[in-house]
Amino acid sequence: MSHSSRSDTTCEPNLTPLLDLVLQILMFFMVTVNFAQDQQQVSANVKLPDSETARPLSKAKDRDPIFLNLQLRPVEGGKPEYVVEVPSVDTSKGMTPQQREAARFMSQDNAKIWLQGKFLDLKRDNKNGEVTNSIIIRADKDAEYAEVFRLLGACSEAGFRTLKVRARVIQ
Repeated sequence: MSHSSRSDTTCEPNLTPLLDLVLQILMFFMVTVNFAQDQQQVSANVKLPDSETARPLSKAKDRDPIFLNLQLRPVEGGKPEYVVEVPSVDTSKGMTPQQREAARFMSQDNAKIWLQGKFLDLKRDNKNGEVTNSIIIRADKDAEYAEVFRLLGACSEAGFRTLKVRARVIQ
């Protein structure tokens, strides 16, 4: 008599390495998206002033900061003017890249109106009506102090209470 040995055990694949890989990829994309969002608010055209007392931003204190980039832009056939680059300006899909670029830059007066609208939106969206977002102004090192103070005043008039000015740390 021949015996055939048959086992009732089934072979199942080990999913632990696959789940580990999927979680690592998920974390990579989460970190990358957050980094990309932070970089969208920082303009490479702004050359920050140097400061020995500058400190790095604290993520714990600043909840959803709003970055404003103040820089001097040349105007065709005229005197250069100060413009404020604001984040997340509404742009339509039908706009050309040049039109989208132009929509991000505003005069100081238009930036003041935008700040007032942004403050009201944030106040409406928060449960208790309190706006805790801070404004971080990245002014070009060649910008005149009067223009920086004008932008600080516009932020204060809009209702924002936490205002900061960025600088580069001297090593």
